[in-house]
Amino acid sequence: MYIGFYVSGHGFGHMTRCLAMIEEILESTDNSIYLACGKSQNDFASKYLERFKGRIIYSTLNTDVGLVNKKNSLEVDKNSLEARLHDFIGSWDDLVEGELEKLSGLEISLFITDISPVGVMVAKKLEKKVIGISNFTWFNQYEHLGIEKSIVDAFKEVYKNLDLFISYSLNLDTRHMECRTDNAGLICRKIDPTKVKQIKKQHGNCLFISCGKSAELEKMHLKNYNGTVFYTEGVRIDGDAHFIKLPHDTQDTHNYMAASDMAVIKAGWGSIAEALIGHTIPILIERDSVLEDSFMIQKLKKDGLAASIPENELRELDFSRLQDRISSINLKKLNSIKNDLESIISKILNII
Repeated sequence: MYIGFYVSGHGFGHMTRCLAMIEEILESTDNSIYLACGKSQNDFASKYLERFKGRIIYSTLNTDVGLVNKKNSLEVDKNSLEARLHDFIGSWDDLVEGELEKLSGLEISLFITDISPVGVMVAKKLEKKVIGISNFTWFNQYEHLGIEKSIVDAFKEVYKNLDLFISYSLNLDTRHMECRTDNAGLICRKIDPTKVKQIKKQHGNCLFISCGKSAELEKMHLKNYNGTVFYTEGVRIDGDAHFIKLPHDTQDTHNYMAASDMAVIKAGWGSIAEALIGHTIPILIERDSVLEDSFMIQKLKKDGLAASIPENELRELDFSRLQDRISSINLKKLNSIKNDLESIISKILNII
C-alpha cells in the first residue's frame, strides 16, 4: 500500500519536513511511498532515504511555483511570479494526466500535499482522500502579494477539494479553508545528538548562516567573531571567522544548525522549526513582502523565541550587534521546545 506525497518544489524546506514524516512512516509501518517533487528535491530525498530505496517511487515534475525572487535578493519579483503562475496553471491538466498514467496499477491509500495543488487534483481524479499539511497555503501568500485575482481564485478552488488540512504551529489564517482542519506542533528531521556533540567538540563556538538553497544573496562580510561559521549554498561570505561551506548535498544541515549557538536564516518555516527544535537561537532575515515570514518573525519575537535582522544589514554583519539583538531571548522557553513528529504521524495513520 502506498501513501502519495506531493511536495512543493519551492526551496527545500517543504521537502525536509516531509522527509521527517516519510522517514517515520517507513520506519514504523509497512507502507510504501510515492513521492512527487522537483528534480533537485527528489535527488536530495533519494540520498537521504537511500536505505528505503525499494519502498519509494519518485516522480519528478513541477509541483509548484512558490515565490520568485529578484536577483541577489530575497525580495519577491511580482511580475515574474505572475507570468510563471499563468504558465503553471495552464499546465495543470497535462500534469494531472501524466501522474494518472504513472500511478496506474498502484494501490494508493492516501494522498498528502505540502502544499502543491497538483496532489489535490490527482487525488480527486482517483477519488482518494487527500490531506493538506502546511503552515500556509499559496492562497494566503498570493492574495497578500496582490497577485491577479484569477490566479488566487484558481488556488482557492483547488484547496476546496482537501478532505483535511493540518496546520503546523506558526500557521497563517486558515479561515478560507472549507474542509475540516486540525492542528500540529513543530516538526523536523530527527536531530542526532551524537553528531551534534562531535561537531561542537571539533569546532567549538559556531554560527550557522543560510538563506535557503533556492536563493542567493550579495556577498556578506562578518566581523568581531572568532568562532566557526557554517554556511550553505547561496551565501557568499568572508571576514573574521573560520568559514566552512556545507556542500549542496549535505544530508544533515539540521545537525550543524543544532550544534551552533545562533542561526542567521531566511524565515522559512522549515529552517525555523529546525532551529527551535535544536534549541539554537534563530536570527531571522526580514522580508516584508512575504506574509509567512513577516507573520512568523512578529510572533516569535513577541514570544521571546527569535530575533530578526533587515536584509541590507547582512552585507556588513557585526557579531557584537547580533549578540545585542538576542538579549531578550527566553532561553528556558526555547530549550523546552520538542519535535511533534510522532503526534502528526499518528494523525495521518488514523485516517488511512
